[in-house]
Amino acid sequence: MVILTNNGPISPVLSSSTHETDADKVENVTPEPDESAAGKKLTVWSYHIDADLYVKVRESTGSISLYKVCSHIIASASPVWRKMVYSGEYSRPDQEQWVIEMMDADDHAYGLDILFSISHYKFHEIPSRPNVGELYSLAQVAEKYDSTHLLIPYMKDWVGSLNWHVVMKSERNDDDKTLYVAWVLGEGRWFSRVVSKVAHKATIGDGEDLLDAKGQPWKEQALPAVILDMIMEARLRSLKKLEKAVTGPMKNLLDGDGSDAAMFCRSKDVNDETKDTCLSQQLGSLMRGLKIAGLKPFPKPYNYKGSVIDLATTLEGMKAARYKVPGVPPHLDTHASCGIHLKETVQRILSEAVPLNGFIVQQLKLRAQKSGAYHEELFKDLKEVEGQDPSFEIVEDLRLSHVHYKQQEESPADVDHCYASKCDVAIKIEDVES
Repeated sequence: MVILTNNGPISPVLSSSTHETDADKVENVTPEPDESAAGKKLTVWSYHIDADLYVKVRESTGSISLYKVCSHIIASASPVWRKMVYSGEYSRPDQEQWVIEMMDADDHAYGLDILFSISHYKFHEIPSRPNVGELYSLAQVAEKYDSTHLLIPYMKDWVGSLNWHVVMKSERNDDDKTLYVAWVLGEGRWFSRVVSKVAHKATIGDGEDLLDAKGQPWKEQALPAVILDMIMEARLRSLKKLEKAVTGPMKNLLDGDGSDAAMFCRSKDVNDETKDTCLSQQLGSLMRGLKIAGLKPFPKPYNYKGSVIDLATTLEGMKAARYKVPGVPPHLDTHASCGIHLKETVQRILSEAVPLNGFIVQQLKLRAQKSGAYHEELFKDLKEVEGQDPSFEIVEDLRLSHVHYKQQEESPADVDHCYASKCDVAIKIEDVES
């Protein structure tokens, strides 16, 4: 919860060392005794010489800082901040300093700093290529305070940075954070593939909760339930395919009829005894590998608690033997193409993207329009999906938003003039418009 405090121990007392001449000044603030050790100073980062509101934040190191901002600027930048500043519930105090606490887990100091810098015109302090962790911090704050529209001027470069991390860093990337960033910014190009990667790293907790790669419950995080359902379904779907990749060949090899033999022993030899030997070696090595790996019997998808990626890695490490013609070099071995090819099947399962529905595409498109990430090319491949499965929910029209677009408002019919603020000279509207 964001708390706006008018009085109490968090209200700072400005020291005489405050400098009002530098828009980026750092002030020394002496907090109340129960806030920190005696004599300890808090750092105040000021974004404007006319700043009148202190925002209390927790840095990544755990230390506390105060960001000094213009209340009217942040009110115009975010409808959430506007409500906080002008709602009347937390009016400006008469004597003490005006302080807002933003110290929840999703109130990232880095993200707040970027949003405050943009809204206060500190453009030289905006990063050109933030990494996934920085984008995640920024996305959480922008989503919470409905201010992704502030990111529009930077989104082209930032989406490029996100794409680079998704493509180039691959398994070293934090896919959980990438998924959240892609959702908030509306990055439709990689969304389905990132969902797949997240699903493959997810596990099931003791209470049947879906857990992320760090073992934390997904339901306690900021993604909507519809995305969590996608992760759960994608995980189960991949587990079923892995099960089939093992139990299917095992059943066929055990049954051993002619059609199944041709599936796994692809040699053109007419020697039936050699074919039987090849099939027997494949079946024996598969069953032995499963036994050694602790996968016999093979776990049922609905009961398996571990991650898809761990199970897949175990299967990829198994060696399925085949018959090799003795005394013949590999390129002349007629059984060279025989085998279950389990590793290739597993890799194909892991590389499959999660299918999206129309609702998800609509939401991604709307979010991309808000953040500035939208481009026709980006959603070209998703247009057909959006049309096939449209959402029954009303998608927000950004053109009706006072936050995102300027509005044309007609003046009341009974008002035909206005007055200059410093002189009592009537100015007719028709004179202004002419």
